[in-house]
Amino acid sequence: MNNAAAYLGIKPKNYGYSTTVSFHRWMDDHGPEQFIQALRELANNFDAVSSPLNYRRRRGALHRWSLTHEAWQEITDRLPPVPGPFQPNLDDRMRQEASAFIWAQVTCGEPLFAPRAIEEEQPEDLRRLWSSQRSSTWAKLARSRMNHYTALRGLLLQHSDTLSKQIDSGISPRSG
Repeated sequence: MNNAAAYLGIKPKNYGYSTTVSFHRWMDDHGPEQFIQALRELANNFDAVSSPLNYRRRRGALHRWSLTHEAWQEITDRLPPVPGPFQPNLDDRMRQEASAFIWAQVTCGEPLFAPRAIEEEQPEDLRRLWSSQRSSTWAKLARSRMNHYTALRGLLLQHSDTLSKQIDSGISPRSG
């Protein structure tokens, strides 16, 4: 797993690779023969793809990437207005999480491993605060049914698609 992670450019800082309780439960229910068969079917599916995506290239292209202020402004300007006195937070923390969301979509990776260039520019106490809010923000971006987050997710997915096409066609993306 470490070799595969290194090849893809995944360098988790305080995370190891291990199997989960769900995996062990599945193995107890199905046995190793069925697991090996599933791996063979997966490999055959990969072999059948005529032009596979190069996720290594995508990760390399987005190694230090984040949404620029200008790109973030263009995205947020397209959001529908939110009625009432309580307005959504669209600051640099949200720009960082939107960048991680896009990175995860383009690379098919875990947002946990996304570059955090915006966050790294912040003072340590602010980085800790941002880190503590990460999972709730990610849940809103990934699954919320609130109109604002649904609209934002749609715009971020559009941006992800555009970025993926650029990278796959050989265009190096600028931050943004």
